[in-house]
Amino acid sequence: ATAEEEAEFAALAGPAEGPGPAAAAGVGGRSFELFGRMESKLAVDTHRENRFEDVIDWRNELRFGIDARFDPDTFLRLSLQAIYQFRSGFDRQYDWETNLFEAYLDRRQGGWSWRLGRQIVSWGRADAINPTDNLNPQDYREIVTIAHDDRKIPVTMVRGRRPLWGGDLDAVYIPFFEPNKFDIVGADFAFLGPGWLPPEWERVFVKLGERFHRRRITFGERSPFRVDEPERRLTNGELGVRWSSHWRRIDYSLSAFTTYSDWPVIRLDPSVLTRFDLSDRDTRRFLEQAEVSDLLRLRKIFSMRFPRQWIYGADAETVVGPYTLRGEVALTFDRPYYRDDLSPTGKPQLSYVIGGDRLLPFDVYTNVQLLQTIILRYDSDILSRRVRTGMTATLRRKFLEDRLYLQANTLYYFRDDDYFLNLQVSYDLADDLTVAAGVNLFQGKRTTSLTEAASIARFDNNDHYYTRLLYHF
Repeated sequence: ATAEEEAEFAALAGPAEGPGPAAAAGVGGRSFELFGRMESKLAVDTHRENRFEDVIDWRNELRFGIDARFDPDTFLRLSLQAIYQFRSGFDRQYDWETNLFEAYLDRRQGGWSWRLGRQIVSWGRADAINPTDNLNPQDYREIVTIAHDDRKIPVTMVRGRRPLWGGDLDAVYIPFFEPNKFDIVGADFAFLGPGWLPPEWERVFVKLGERFHRRRITFGERSPFRVDEPERRLTNGELGVRWSSHWRRIDYSLSAFTTYSDWPVIRLDPSVLTRFDLSDRDTRRFLEQAEVSDLLRLRKIFSMRFPRQWIYGADAETVVGPYTLRGEVALTFDRPYYRDDLSPTGKPQLSYVIGGDRLLPFDVYTNVQLLQTIILRYDSDILSRRVRTGMTATLRRKFLEDRLYLQANTLYYFRDDDYFLNLQVSYDLADDLTVAAGVNLFQGKRTTSLTEAASIARFDNNDHYYTRLLYHF
């Protein structure tokens, strides 16, 4: 195996080095170490376009835990996550949640390195956008404004690794399915965010939110929508294997994964929708005067389910002179798309990312990637485009003995002219304390965004400035 694979293989059983004296303690040959991170981010919209949107968003996150090593072959990690969020605009909202984050046991035995419990596993070699990395659901309540790795949600799984055929075999089993987390309505980055619905419907969802003690209705939590998740049986689990090796100067991996779509397939009942013609005066009066018991009948409009999928993937990485080149491709079967009558259909989908990075003159780091998604066996009544092409780019420069960072990141889709642009300046006040300020900009054609899963346009009224404080311990 390559040096990178060997390092990852060794890391499966926990840190090789002993914990630092400030955070660690040892008893009878055992060692214990506390760790954590605290992040506070204050965002303010650049302008207000809709009276239902939030203008101020203050998000605070704490992750903390303990690492325990009992012997050279046994390692334990337990950690918690707490999030407090205050938002102000249409009204004031206070959201608070605590979750068990990572909680797993590592054990080396019989030539295998095992990890059992809630964990995060990353596959693929591309930067941030990885077609083969589908093991963990993600928290999309702040979409791409939070880094890719920080969006991942740990899930309960069994992971085993061992050397095989001159490479490394990585096998995972996820007994219980967990979907992505995202807001449906009631938040700026919700699927149906402010400005997407007529005011009458906005008021409907405000009333529903009051019924559930919050205007923000988050998928996966208590909500008025009917969700048909896979039964929690061991036979309904998800299973994946990945084999990694190298040939000459090329590191590569092959993978296969049977899973469920992390995004729900939404079924709409047209017969119910026709009764809510907003051009009709009686319908408008109902929406304005309806009681909560009436509104809960809207459950009949929506039903959500998660289709089973097979995903086959490959990735590779090599160094050519000053360039580090990467590529990643995935073939997904039964990827859901919508027809023009809003009925879902499953189609094969080919996704790939190719790109690389290098250090330019004046120590400017650059990373550029081309990404493309192709719907195979395409039908003319599918709402999404058959081919969708985009790119990512990163520029970063360090100053003041590597304590000051200037950075620009973008995600751009060519045909729709959709893009996300992040500009940020950060400064390391200490080795474990960073302060940053920046701006996030969204742009796109709103007329097509609801039919494109990756569309950025639905958030084009969410441009905002932000400040950020991050502390590690």
